[in-house]
Amino acid sequence: NEPTFQKITFSSNILFGSDEIVLNEKGKDALWKVGSILKRNMGNIREIQIQGHADTNPSNRYRSNMQLAAMRAITVFNYLKDELKIDPADHLISTTSFGEFKPVQRSEDDDRYDGRQLRYHNQTDELRERNRRIELLLFYRYLEDGSLNSTRRN
Repeated sequence: NEPTFQKITFSSNILFGSDEIVLNEKGKDALWKVGSILKRNMGNIREIQIQGHADTNPSNRYRSNMQLAAMRAITVFNYLKDELKIDPADHLISTTSFGEFKPVQRSEDDDRYDGRQLRYHNQTDELRERNRRIELLLFYRYLEDGSLNSTRRN
């Protein structure tokens, strides 16, 4: 994490059943707890990005893992908007899907990443489980004097 950036990762099995896009009760509880803290600090947060990720095993219900991960990110977006009343008209919130193409081991600046590495990073159940996730990326505001708002760390 950087001073103006924080990433919160939820394993997909915390939020969703296998190949599902509906939040389970454990997921609702986890999002309520985290979302409540976010809501109290929205004055310090300039943007929330919700990223959906999957493993390389194909979905049985959706056309692709890209679609599955996108629908899960949208479900989290809707939960924050509808249940916690974080209004995207007031606070920038976006969703995106990386499908299976951004396992946890993939560096954002690795221009040599390829299908062989993707298969390697999904070769075991444990690796695939780590890759199935939702990430909340929080981008914080600086104060006018260039410092970070100290109330951010609740």
